[in-house]
Amino acid sequence: MMLGIDASRSAVDYHTGVEVYSREIIRAMLRQLACDAHPVFDRVVLYTPRPLSDDELGGRYPFVEQHLIRMRRLWTHIGLSL
Repeated sequence: MMLGIDASRSAVDYHTGVEVYSREIIRAMLRQLACDAHPVFDRVVLYTPRPLSDDELGGRYPFVEQHLIRMRRLWTHIGLSL
């Protein structure tokens, strides 16, 4: 099963509370999935405006894919549906 995550708030240059929370919750989820002997999700897709580095993700995870968001507005309604 695939898990899709809007990681756009984690990929900004200036981190405020929402951005820090987004980054940390994604990191915690990826760590947990990497430790699970029988994970529910075998693939995680992060939707971001720019690629996130391994440092930003808290490690290298073979089950993580990154898809770049090319649209600045309404990407969840238009871009995600494509």
